[in-house]
Amino acid sequence: MAWAAPKTWVASAILTAAELNVHLRDNLNATFPALVSAKGDSVWASGANAGVRVAVAASGLLIADSTCNAGVRWSTCATVNASTGEFRNTAAADVSPFTQARLTVYRDTSNWGYLAYGSDGVLRTVYSSDVGVKSTHWGISNSTSGTGAFTAWMALTTCGVLTIGGSVVNANMTTGLTIQQGAADDEILALKSSDVAHGITSISETDSYLALRKISATAGGVLAYCMSDGGQQGIQVVGISGGAADTTRNNTSVGVVYLDGAVKSGTTYVPAAASGNIFGVGTGGSARMLLDGAGNLYLDATAVQNAFDKWDDAQMCRALALSVSPCGIIEQERDRFLKYNRKHLQAANVATYNEDGGIFVNHTALAWLLVGSVGQLSDRLAEAEDRNFELAGCLMRLAGRSPCARAIG
Repeated sequence: MAWAAPKTWVASAILTAAELNVHLRDNLNATFPALVSAKGDSVWASGANAGVRVAVAASGLLIADSTCNAGVRWSTCATVNASTGEFRNTAAADVSPFTQARLTVYRDTSNWGYLAYGSDGVLRTVYSSDVGVKSTHWGISNSTSGTGAFTAWMALTTCGVLTIGGSVVNANMTTGLTIQQGAADDEILALKSSDVAHGITSISETDSYLALRKISATAGGVLAYCMSDGGQQGIQVVGISGGAADTTRNNTSVGVVYLDGAVKSGTTYVPAAASGNIFGVGTGGSARMLLDGAGNLYLDATAVQNAFDKWDDAQMCRALALSVSPCGIIEQERDRFLKYNRKHLQAANVATYNEDGGIFVNHTALAWLLVGSVGQLSDRLAEAEDRNFELAGCLMRLAGRSPCARAIG
């Protein structure tokens, strides 16, 4: 029956059966007790001063639906489990591109809250805890009731520690990122860009410009591949100090860029032995330079030119000094007879002279020039000594003395 606006009665008005039927009977029949007929029924407004019964459903979830008379209806694709409190989407499949959507919210016996999405057999799960480190975990579970095995993939604590690779606890971190690689031996971190295509795919994917992995599968160590394309440098490290750089020269001095090589001692580290290599530079896995714990620098002499016998090494050294610092060198009379200049120094790879005035000296070649200079000067000194001995003998014979002595008495 439709609801009628109740009549306003006045004194001495005559009450008829028709009026009672409209304003009393019919209006009572439009109220909640008259509309419902079974336990669990509900009444919803279908319009102004109008209600409609929504019968209790055997299973399903009441949802809003403006297309039906009551404005709500029971959905058999979404249910709430009365015993577990789980909310689930039970549709066989969703509209493309979404497939097999299941959303489940429940609490297990350990007071973990679960928000699960996925198919019944394997759930992609997000769950959180209010105990311990108070973290939220992302992972996978093989049960919708919280009793199955859960494998964590990632966790985020309320302190701001993000861990990847399971529910990892890092006691040395307050806020930051921890990655647990487990037993995997490939890349633990890769930085990519769609602009990069270096083609070094035997090391990493072509769009990866940084790839970190272990040096040893079981012993660890960091192997960093920094890759570029088109002749660009692979890595560039820039140290920027907020103040003046350290100008001291002792074993506590530091640089704006500072490297420290040490060895393990118990649970900490100590300086390497004097003969231990603390720093090295190489190419393609072949060492070219080594620095040991005593500060000795070693260069691979087999990979560089190490002889300048076709040059007058002393004159080459003098020509280098004059070309590098012409204003700071006091010229000598013999400098007018130098055979060499910048052209010869650059041809011998001793120095590179740039158009902007910059000069880069090859100190490895310079060291061999100095070694050659000493050898050549030693030979000249020996030749001079032999000539002096012969001259002394001649003088002694002229004086009637024995030439056996190597010095003139």
